[in-house]
Amino acid sequence: MNASTEIALGVVGVLAIGAGLYVQERHQEREKEARDVAANQAKQMEELREGDVAMMRERGFEAAGGMIIHRARPVMLPFQQAATAARDLITRLQGILNRMRQQMFEGGEWHIGFVVIMAVLSLGWLFLFYLMRNLDISVMRAVGYSAGLSNLLGSVIALTISFLGIVVSGFLGMHTFLPKIDAMRRSLRVTIAMLLVVPVIALVVVVSTLAPYRSQATLGPQVSNYQKTLQEFENTTPRDPVEIAVTQDDLKAAQQRLNKGKTMDRTLAVTIPLGELLLSPTAVYGAELLVALELMRRISAARHREQAANDRVQAQTQNVLTYLVDVATAAGYTPGDVEGLMLPPETLDLPPAGNEQEPPVSQDPSGGEPGDEPLTTDQGGVPASSPNVGQPGINPDPPGPTGEQRPTFRPPDPFDLT
Repeated sequence: MNASTEIALGVVGVLAIGAGLYVQERHQEREKEARDVAANQAKQMEELREGDVAMMRERGFEAAGGMIIHRARPVMLPFQQAATAARDLITRLQGILNRMRQQMFEGGEWHIGFVVIMAVLSLGWLFLFYLMRNLDISVMRAVGYSAGLSNLLGSVIALTISFLGIVVSGFLGMHTFLPKIDAMRRSLRVTIAMLLVVPVIALVVVVSTLAPYRSQATLGPQVSNYQKTLQEFENTTPRDPVEIAVTQDDLKAAQQRLNKGKTMDRTLAVTIPLGELLLSPTAVYGAELLVALELMRRISAARHREQAANDRVQAQTQNVLTYLVDVATAAGYTPGDVEGLMLPPETLDLPPAGNEQEPPVSQDPSGGEPGDEPLTTDQGGVPASSPNVGQPGINPDPPGPTGEQRPTFRPPDPFDLT
């Protein structure tokens, strides 16, 4: 190992050690930041609790509890809005699904047998469509068209047959894909359907006429080679009867294969498009079933989201009630007093967005001096001239009467489950 290599390895080692020390320092810094954040949150929570305890001692359980609930509402509001949005989505999707059921099934009830049959027939139509497209492409290539043009023509022919089949079956009343045809006379609808079958027959005739070129392109060269070999054997001197007989047998077998291939091509060129035409209505039912499955999947997902949001609201509600009990106990209320004065859980129900209600306020239940006036609140739901204004967690959140946006409080634990 030369000196330059040793120097390079030493530099790499120093850099690796420096990188490791930097990663360790960053990890320690992040841990310290996390501890500082946790300590700050704990301090804020303790200050919040002390302020709430003082407020409850001064104002009473009902007034202080109302303001605590009012303060917790912004935390629970997104979850309730999410639950409402999920319920609205479920209602909308369920309406679409019910309309599809009414169109597909008599009485709007699912019939599993019909669903299974339509699913199988739809897969059959898809298979025939694939066969028809490949057959048309190979025929067009055998005729002499380029690969790109053959792919285009094969796809267009297969799509045209399926589209005409869907339209024809719609006029015959086999599905409801075509709108506003019920007002037409039945004789007119049948006539239009029969006229639309004519282009399909024309395409079948054209493709069946060109179909033998497919076998000719694949098996024809083998026949030509045997014919050329037989001619060479016949022109050689002296002739070899054995080679001539073997070549004649091979030529005859190749010609039989070619004729069978042409017959098979004509048969496929007639039966596949006719089968695709007959099964094309099932493509509509198959598509509707796929849409119905997607709707049911989205409804199920929306129900899970609604349940998760409701669970978060219930958990937040329980946290608020637990916090109220803790504050009331620290304020001097006995467990019996708390149980008698506890606000019902529905007190935490949120009003519609934009219609925030003021929290309930009342006179100090412990009895004040004669002449004390009932507490009044400003527009933020905080008692006017309350000594607790400005303490953590009691900042009003609605804008003032002049439109000035006041700071919005986002309380830490126990109002946040994260």
